[in-house]
Amino acid sequence: MLCIVVEKYGPPDQLQLQILPTPTVAPDQVLVKVKYAGVNFVDIYERSGVYSTPLPLIPGKEGVGEIVAMGSGVKAFHIGQRVGFPYMEQGAYGEYITLSADGLVSLPESISVDILAALKVRRFLNLTI
Repeated sequence: MLCIVVEKYGPPDQLQLQILPTPTVAPDQVLVKVKYAGVNFVDIYERSGVYSTPLPLIPGKEGVGEIVAMGSGVKAFHIGQRVGFPYMEQGAYGEYITLSADGLVSLPESISVDILAALKVRRFLNLTI
């Protein structure tokens, strides 16, 4: 999969495009194909070393996408479902991200995913449509 990786703390030129293996899911996880990733101050702080996040890292803690694989223990979601992941695991700057099903938010079909991505992702938890 294509992803943005930070191997050394520093300015934006430390963001490198790399090809890494697509992650696999554990029993309680889903694999999400990322459609849109949030770009936030925390990503800048981690990339620059203000927050000493272990390197190498794939930045990005929130976004929206579609479930493409699930672990055997996941029952509340289904393949093809649109989900938001508000401030969860590192890795939204990749084509795919593995996430615990516990923190995912189901997204309504009545709103396009690009509009949902533009909303502050943590607000998904309060979204009722």
